[in-house]
Formats: sequence, C-alpha cells, structure tokens
Amino acid sequence: MSRLLKVIVVEDNPELCTLYADCLNSDPNITTVKAHNLAEAVALCQKEPQVVILADLTLPDATGVQAMALRKEAPGATFIVITGDINAADAAKDAGAEAVIVKGDPESIGSGLIRTVRNCVTAHEMKLLFAPGKAVIEKQGESLKTVKDKIGQLVKNQN
Repeated sequence: MSRLLKVIVVEDNPELCTLYADCLNSDPNITTVKAHNLAEAVALCQKEPQVVILADLTLPDATGVQAMALRKEAPGATFIVITGDINAADAAKDAGAEAVIVKGDPESIGSGLIRTVRNCVTAHEMKLLFAPGKAVIEKQGESLKTVKDKIGQLVKNQN
C-alpha cells in the first residue's frame, strides 16, 4: 500500500490548477491543496514543510527562478516545476527542482503526472538518505587528493 502524499499545486491559471489537482486527486493516495501565487504557496509550505510542491514558474508575484523561493520555505519538500518555458528547465534544475514538466507535454497530465510525482518523491528521499554518505565520500576524496598532492610535491622535491 502506498503512503499518502500531500501535493501543493501552485498555478495562477485557475483552470490549469484545477486540472492538475483533479488529475493528482484521481490517485487515492494523493491529496492536493491549491495556491494561485507565491504568497499563498509560502503560507502553505510553512504549515506543511514535508510536502510535494508542483509549481508553475510564472506567477503573479514571482517569475522564473524567483518562484523557486518555495524551495527555501520547505527544504524537505519534493519540488517539481511545471512551466510553458522549456528554456527555464536548466535554471529550475540548478535551483533544486527534482523535475521539470513542460506544459502541453502528454506526461504533464493524467497518469504521467502521477508517475512523475511518485518518481520524484522516491528520488528526493534517496537523495536525502544518501546525503550523509556522499558527504563522507567527498571528504575522503578531498583527503586523498591532498595526500596525493603532498606525495607528488615530495617526489618533485626529491628530483
């Protein structure tokens, strides 16, 4: 049995917001709340920081990566961007989005949207789970590089 996921749908277009929410609500293990601007979304994130955020990047009170401020409000949330601007995808990923869905893509509605949300939640949880180990490995890698550099310097000085 799947656990219950709570998704905040952030979309200023009321019809699209309802379409995405209805699509996600068709899965009995997903509940949604709607926000039509960044301020509403921030208030919801402060109440429920462990959620999934499905956010448009063009909102009345924020555009582009400004909308990614939600990421800071709910650092434990799974963040998915849905946008009509395919060029915004790289910036959204760099700012911490687990996925970018392009409006109009068949995967942006129906079972594709549900699948994307579930896959992103899994990926986000795995990232959080392995983050401590990754930090240790990176630190060890830095230490090994330092040792290697010192040995290289000693060998160079010997010659």
